[in-house]
Amino acid sequence: MGFALLRFRPRYLLSVCAIIAVMGTQALAAIPPAERAVLLNIYASTDGPGWTIRTNWNGPPGTECTWFGVTCDPGAAHVQFIQLQSNNLTGSIPSLAGLPSLQGFLVNNDPKFPDSANRLTGPIPALTGLRSLRFFSADDNQLSGSIPSLVGLSNLNTFAARNNRLTGPIPALAGLTNLRYFGVEDNQLTGPIPSLAGLLSLEALVVSGNQLSGSIPSLSGLSNLRTLIVSGNQLTGSAPAVPSPNGLRAGGSQLCPNHLDGTADPSWDVATGASPWYTNCTASATTFSGATATGSGTAAASTVCSGTPRCYFASAAWTAAPGSPGAPPVGGTIAGVSFPHGLLEFAIVGTTPGFTATLTLTFPQALPVGTVYYKFGPTAGNPVPHWYQIPAVVSGNTVRFSITDGALGDDDLSANGTLVDQGGPASHLATVVEYYHEAFDHYFITNRPDEIAKLDNGTFVGWARTGLTFNAYPRASAGGASVCRFFSTAFAPKSSHFYSPFPTDCATLRASPDWQFEAEGDQAFYMPVGASGSCVAGTAPIYRLYNDGQGGAPNHRYTTDSNARALMISKGWVIEGIGPGFAFMCSPQQ
Repeated sequence: MGFALLRFRPRYLLSVCAIIAVMGTQALAAIPPAERAVLLNIYASTDGPGWTIRTNWNGPPGTECTWFGVTCDPGAAHVQFIQLQSNNLTGSIPSLAGLPSLQGFLVNNDPKFPDSANRLTGPIPALTGLRSLRFFSADDNQLSGSIPSLVGLSNLNTFAARNNRLTGPIPALAGLTNLRYFGVEDNQLTGPIPSLAGLLSLEALVVSGNQLSGSIPSLSGLSNLRTLIVSGNQLTGSAPAVPSPNGLRAGGSQLCPNHLDGTADPSWDVATGASPWYTNCTASATTFSGATATGSGTAAASTVCSGTPRCYFASAAWTAAPGSPGAPPVGGTIAGVSFPHGLLEFAIVGTTPGFTATLTLTFPQALPVGTVYYKFGPTAGNPVPHWYQIPAVVSGNTVRFSITDGALGDDDLSANGTLVDQGGPASHLATVVEYYHEAFDHYFITNRPDEIAKLDNGTFVGWARTGLTFNAYPRASAGGASVCRFFSTAFAPKSSHFYSPFPTDCATLRASPDWQFEAEGDQAFYMPVGASGSCVAGTAPIYRLYNDGQGGAPNHRYTTDSNARALMISKGWVIEGIGPGFAFMCSPQQ
């Protein structure tokens, strides 16, 4: 876990052996068939033949109270204890419902006997009908599923299920007036710690090393409480007041690490043995900053939540762009999409399930016009992780979007008080490649893969790359104008193409018999248009130059290269941009 947790082994379990020992030797008697059936089922479900010790098991009726680990009442009429710790049990625990007098069920492991450790899997069976149950211990197995309801177990003294794979919430503890020890540390439990009100016998609560959220409940009235270990969770708020009178053992409690507020309290300093007690606690972070994985600079993230009293980043990291070495998502790259700042992975915890987090991401440079926010993960309509967009407002160098716990954008798709996200701002970009025909002294640009392939392999004779390219949007984007494309053979043997983002140009050429309309929008590309000959941050000016009819056929060159622009002007070509800056279009930058 990355931090030291106090290991707590309840002395109450140690007394069970003594309880069993004083019950003495029992005469043979037949227990009810239903109870025998449960014992046989335990043997079968946990690989009885493979147990380390299985003395007398499966003997004839009337011998059950002599079976190893089974203890009956003084009259040998009912099973009271099943004690099979560190006995090489595997498989799952079957139903115990047929044992109405059962007081103890112990299948935990003792570290002194690692070679015969139990390795039980599956869920803990229902316990609510076991009204006599006092001890339940299944520490250090591999049990999964949720902790069953404990309602009605008023005699319960000890519940221990440490170091398993249990999930879900801790069930209500109300009414367990005889409960002295409750230990479920080192599992995967979520949700709040339930109310401890009325647990007047409680001496130890150990729930560390889980994913519990919310605040530590009131300890009022718990004068017998000696140990409270809640570290290694996602708890928030302040430490509760110590019980009055205060029976907490010095150095026997642990509240941190968690996201608790650091408020001075000498009583907790003594109880935890740390001064101040919150030394290893982290504040509830609502901001995060760090270097992007793409090297673009330092980026920051902040969150404001609604529907919950508080929320915070449980984790956050800038990670590599998809397709890069070490990039987290398996989905790889997205065709035509660029992530100039990589991705942000984060988890936000709120104290109320179903809350909404509004995030603001701030980047070192202005984002390209048409930037969208892409997410990688499952959605309600497609449980297989995939790329999709979520609504976002992009302004300058910031992106703002909202995600609701359990809704679109939350990878676990569950309103459980935790948002899990992986995504980043992206631009839909296409590369426009420039070619030159030396015999014609003509230039041509295209972003179409089929044309690029034929130009490169010589299918279209005489054309060669100039080495210059620029970016364009392959689909409609905010701020991007649809570019129309025309072709003319009216000046044979030379041909010419013409591009424009201006509707008036497009309409004029559509009406001309010398020009053939070929494409626009998704079949060509989209470009931002500069205002007054200038381009906004995150874009570069594209210059259009006209050969003024040289060689007997019109031709235009489109370039972002200032040296190429100067060269063409020196050859008598005419620049046709807008205003003093002469930007004809604007190329989005990665």
